[in-house]
Amino acid sequence: MTEIKKEVVNDIGNKEVEIDKIVFWSSLTVILAICLSCIIFPEGANEAASVAREWVIMRWDWLFLLFGIASLLGSLYIAFSKYGHVKLGGKDEKPEFKFSSWLAMIFFSAIGSSSILWAVCEPMAYLQSPPFGYEPFSLEAYNISLAYGMFHWGPIAWAFYALPALPVAYYFIVKKQNNLKLSQVCSDLIGQKNADGLLGKVIDIFTIFATFGGNGPGLGFGVPLLATLICAVFGLTRSPILDMFVLIIWATIFSVSVYRGLDKGIKILSDINMVLIIVLLVFVFLVGSPLFILQNSVEAVGTLATNFIKMSTYTDTIGGSGFGQWWTVFYWAWWVALAPFMVIFVARISRGRTIKELLLGIIGAGSAG
Repeated sequence: MTEIKKEVVNDIGNKEVEIDKIVFWSSLTVILAICLSCIIFPEGANEAASVAREWVIMRWDWLFLLFGIASLLGSLYIAFSKYGHVKLGGKDEKPEFKFSSWLAMIFFSAIGSSSILWAVCEPMAYLQSPPFGYEPFSLEAYNISLAYGMFHWGPIAWAFYALPALPVAYYFIVKKQNNLKLSQVCSDLIGQKNADGLLGKVIDIFTIFATFGGNGPGLGFGVPLLATLICAVFGLTRSPILDMFVLIIWATIFSVSVYRGLDKGIKILSDINMVLIIVLLVFVFLVGSPLFILQNSVEAVGTLATNFIKMSTYTDTIGGSGFGQWWTVFYWAWWVALAPFMVIFVARISRGRTIKELLLGIIGAGSAG
């Protein structure tokens, strides 16, 4: 088989990098097999996915919850430790991007159509099937519904990105390593021999597969949402052709943004998105009931703070409602699946930032949204 090579140009220099054929073809084979099984045997594939999901969230719920708490505590400990002031790239290193653009790129790399869909649907779902044994549509259910939405998109969720982003940023910026494969990032932990061997390839294959699986729900939720919005605005009837059109436009915008690079592509797109989201928030605030929004938001923050530990450890083992598993653990698994992609991206744009800025920026920017 002919050697697959690609010219990679970045701030480290011009290097010819050989694509790992074992990782590439193994990942491609697995992904194609999954896609084909979903097309040829949709019912069987759906049942298999449901069984796998239930096995993960019902048996390993305790591990995901503890891992989330550990990620947040670990991030905060390092941020406020004596190492927090250490700058990634040297004392005189200037940040590559201005602070607002840096935060925007972090935020919008993980939050897209989900902010439109779940901001409305999630509190309503909690209101209908609330946690903690509350009665549906009760006063307690109303109070907890908005707070739980903040919780699932709050500090613990973003800590899944913050903590692993630090060693990746150190490897890329401080050690000036061009190879951002996670197997190589783990080389100091598992040894260079293992990183170059079978264990390293397993890590890289898992990274690709996790990224594929993590982005799947985003497209699955986002494409139908945007297609439905187009139908509502222009009076069209939704069809598979319209869904495909939305997906193509979506992929084109993303591809052009990536092709133009960080400074001329993703940065500009993130800045535009930030302006649009601020305009949307101001519009909703002014057109809606400003006093109600302020009062309800403040109360939701207080409810979140009061119940934070309970939310972070809620499994309802005795009651058996499954709320913690089907919502919190599912969310945590989703965030973890996207982590390999996110930490590499965040590391790439964080040159010149301190460790405290990196950790608190990721957690703060995401939670504020």
